[in-house]
Amino acid sequence: MIWSFPVDNGEDYVVRLYLANGYDGTKFADQREYSIKIEGETVNEEVDMSEEFGHQVGVMMEYVVSMEDDTLNIEFVRDVENPSINGIEIIRGSAAPSKELATSLTTVAFGSQQQGTTSAPKVKT
Repeated sequence: MIWSFPVDNGEDYVVRLYLANGYDGTKFADQREYSIKIEGETVNEEVDMSEEFGHQVGVMMEYVVSMEDDTLNIEFVRDVENPSINGIEIIRGSAAPSKELATSLTTVAFGSQQQGTTSAPKVKT
């Protein structure tokens, strides 16, 4: 399984791979194994989601790539059973965004709400 994405030559990119084993036929260790290559370089060998993280557990793996051409290639190499990928995110730049959440609201009050109805929150700052 090979994915190719157009990018800018000479730029750095953060590649995030979202993975989870959701197939019951591969819920035990050694039932699905694959390697991950980015730009021809193996970045993770013998990925076994069920063994490493558990069945039906989602994870994100992150890699920084310095591009030497204008196509970012990601390859999933089958070892046992077919590889599984749930999502690919590509971000220009070598630094990942801050993982801290922030808000400018001090209070959000929804008040009483009857089941099955909707309303906008009343925001107090």
